[in-house]
Amino acid sequence: MIFAQTIGRLFIRWRDAIARGLSHLGIHPNILTAVGCIFTVLAGAAIAYSTRQTAFAFLVLAGAMDMLDGAVAKVGDMKTPFGGVFDSSVDRFSDGALFTGIMVYFSLAGETGHVFATALAMIGAFATSYVRARAECIVDECKVGFWERAERIVLIMIALMSKHLAACMWMLAVLSNWTAIHRIYYTWTKLAEKPEEKEEEPGLPLHRIEAALYDVIFWKYDRWTWQYDVGVVVSIAFLLLVNL
Repeated sequence: MIFAQTIGRLFIRWRDAIARGLSHLGIHPNILTAVGCIFTVLAGAAIAYSTRQTAFAFLVLAGAMDMLDGAVAKVGDMKTPFGGVFDSSVDRFSDGALFTGIMVYFSLAGETGHVFATALAMIGAFATSYVRARAECIVDECKVGFWERAERIVLIMIALMSKHLAACMWMLAVLSNWTAIHRIYYTWTKLAEKPEEKEEEPGLPLHRIEAALYDVIFWKYDRWTWQYDVGVVVSIAFLLLVNL
């Protein structure tokens, strides 16, 4: 059994049970989205003033709200076009508040280089989401890439508890921007395809080893695959081994 799949199913079971309870209480998913944003802003403020444990706790609460808002909308039949726009927009405010808090933390510590890395990480976070939203106006789907919002937040949480926040920011400075670039490239390849062509990207390597390397660099594996599990383990191991 794939680890991510097992954990995912367990979380989904508990999430849906809680979502049904919240729905019965009449709690609107947009309220949960807004509360999640408040928790993330508080986490950013806690990081700025070097209270790691408090920041971690707020991020856990924010993550819970982020998981529940969509589930409540689904089980309570409250999905609306505005809800999707509101959720996506609030996520950007949340990301901005979190990364700003981290920049303040490094700035107060006099770590100019890490401030720069955090700024790049924030740009990558915004670009990853923006490129997907813009791309899906012209292609069916653009979810490629490993470093989506959930992965970024989890990595930051681990970094807070392991005191490796600087290494985390440098990782995200590179990898989140790479995800955005990958999505731009993916969109270009999809638009370049001819109707009669098989669904594969132009220039795809022919040899198996090269093809596997290509698929890792231009990440194509979703959260229910063993490759994703390996990616998670490697990312966490690298974060814990590198202390800047």
